[in-house]
Amino acid sequence: MANMKASLKRLDGHVEVTAKFPMANGGYADIYPGIWTGDAIFGRNVAVVIKVFRKANKKRLEKEYGLWALLRHTNVLPLFGTIEDPAIPSTGIVTLRCTLGDLHAFFSDPKSASVDRLAIVKGIAEGLTYVHEKKVVHGDLTMYNVLIKHINGNFIPLISDFGRSRVLEIEGYTSSIASTVHRHLPPEILLADDNNRNTKAFTQAADVWCFGMVMLETLSGKQPFFHMNELQAATAVAYKHEKPDQNRYPAFPHNDTCWQIMGKCWHKEPSQREEMCKLLQYLNALR
Repeated sequence: MANMKASLKRLDGHVEVTAKFPMANGGYADIYPGIWTGDAIFGRNVAVVIKVFRKANKKRLEKEYGLWALLRHTNVLPLFGTIEDPAIPSTGIVTLRCTLGDLHAFFSDPKSASVDRLAIVKGIAEGLTYVHEKKVVHGDLTMYNVLIKHINGNFIPLISDFGRSRVLEIEGYTSSIASTVHRHLPPEILLADDNNRNTKAFTQAADVWCFGMVMLETLSGKQPFFHMNELQAATAVAYKHEKPDQNRYPAFPHNDTCWQIMGKCWHKEPSQREEMCKLLQYLNALR
């Protein structure tokens, strides 16, 4: 990955925006549905979404999202390219459409009650292991940044939103991290000043911490530190070195072993956290 130049394919004229108004709105972007003509890999007439940034900057899009376009894995949401079209107000990025939504929305639906949650966790681990093997840091792994796709009877998790990712060892790939404090973040990011978040605290070890939190919420159905508000949770992690308490969460299959695995993600010292490839081995040993 370090030797590959990040670039975004222009899809002008190959994507039809199929709605006049956004189907969803986010804090900094609007989401439109569309149809992409497709290619040899994904087939013809692929259902996509177009994320249109309200303050789009082409150079910044190329820098922050071009890296994502290079990632190809079963558990990574494919980014097809960018589009400029009269039907949308500014440049948008085009990704695969996942009608089941993100992990949080998916598991909020009672219809998902019978889904194998451990299989979902293993899929996320597969994807993040691949990302780390490519010397890439995701930087913002949460339940909201993992989408679900139903493929051949299976529910497949797809890691998405690599807009804050960076390549290790390459100067210039240090895009900004979210300023909003949330309960998934490790202590080194919560405590870092703005100048050090991207270059020092923003690491694969931080991704591992966040993976442990996503694993906990996926298996238990409860947020990390669900009994605290966001500020209380951030304070508990950053200054009191607290971790989620097993006694507060309902039991799930392989309960004790899974808690041991998650514990390997939450060491106070980033260097002491387990690598994703090892965590994946532990998870795959569970039957």
